[in-house]
Amino acid sequence: APGGALAAVPKWTHSLAGLKNGTSMAAPNLSGSLALIFSGLRAQKIAWTPASIQAAVEATCSMAPFRGYSWADVGFG
Repeated sequence: APGGALAAVPKWTHSLAGLKNGTSMAAPNLSGSLALIFSGLRAQKIAWTPASIQAAVEATCSMAPFRGYSWADVGFG
């Protein structure tokens, strides 16, 4: 899950920069993404289990956008 420099920050923060980071921003991002996936699976009547979703997420994640950064820089999530 992305955990750094997310720009989708509400205007009520009174911050002109509007960048937040960490798991507080990553968790809603991932949750929304998974909600869309579950909705598509249900619409297509595709059976799934929590284990199959976890395996799919783990199998399709990529470190390519983060080449040159360490795990300490990008996190372990």
